[in-house]
Amino acid sequence: MRESSSRRVQLRLRLIGCLLSTTVAGEMFLALKPGLDGVAEASSQEEQTVADYEKLNHAPVDLYGPTVRIGFPTTDTKIHTGSTLVIVATATDNVAVVSVVVSFDLDGDGVQGPGEESKAVALGFDTFAVALGRVAGASGSRVIRVIATDPGGNLNRATMKVRIR
Repeated sequence: MRESSSRRVQLRLRLIGCLLSTTVAGEMFLALKPGLDGVAEASSQEEQTVADYEKLNHAPVDLYGPTVRIGFPTTDTKIHTGSTLVIVATATDNVAVVSVVVSFDLDGDGVQGPGEESKAVALGFDTFAVALGRVAGASGSRVIRVIATDPGGNLNRATMKVRIR
């Protein structure tokens, strides 16, 4: 609870895995407190200013997730069984990108198994690539999934459908 111009403002929110903020009398406050059930709860006793947060975490507040795009293969590309699947993605962020993870159902069994998810390697400033392995299984459509994460734990996803022949 904060006093501001003879007005009391109380903020009590519940969410999972996000950073809460509010502005009271021109000053931004961050208020996160993990609850017993794993849900973060804003509490007047846990309020911090942005400056407090940045000092404690040695990093600026990052409220924006990275942008991610799959560059190769392109939409509806035909991939032949027996070929090695190489995926190239771009990921950018206002702070940095710390991780790009790619997943694909290589054997077509509908289950994410060992070797079907891998951390991509940075090829340059914002380009990441991974060779997942040999494509097997039945012909049909499958989905490539790419998840990019920044230092603040924000993430974003990109998906693309490809055709197996």
